[in-house]
Amino acid sequence: MQVACRVFDFLKISQQIMTAATDTHINRWEVFVIVVVIYVVLGAFLDSISMLVLTLPVVYPVMMSLGFDPLWFGVVLMIMAEVGLIHPPMGMNLFVLQGIGKQVAMREIAIGALPFLGAMFVTVLLLCLFPEIALILTRFIE
Repeated sequence: MQVACRVFDFLKISQQIMTAATDTHINRWEVFVIVVVIYVVLGAFLDSISMLVLTLPVVYPVMMSLGFDPLWFGVVLMIMAEVGLIHPPMGMNLFVLQGIGKQVAMREIAIGALPFLGAMFVTVLLLCLFPEIALILTRFIE
């Protein structure tokens, strides 16, 4: 893991991606949607910790350079990491549930996960429309 971080640092990959994202004048919400899609796809193959460890050195500086609040982005990112774990057909948690309930078909498990998946996407949408939801408790910390 340290080798990967050093390679990223040596090649300045996160700085190049950050420069590309800011210099191309892409709307910051378009970049956000791309990041969301990346986390949904990665969730099919990796657990949430692995996703975050592999992507945060690149994604975090880009999102901060686009003006997103770091705490808000962390909350949204955790929700998206969990979305990746339950989305059909390849979400890892679906396979865990199928291993626990061996007599239950994967189709039934996937259909049962859809309301939770919808709720998570609605939560992310609400957080995008009203970022204060994620930040309200920080106002009381002093």
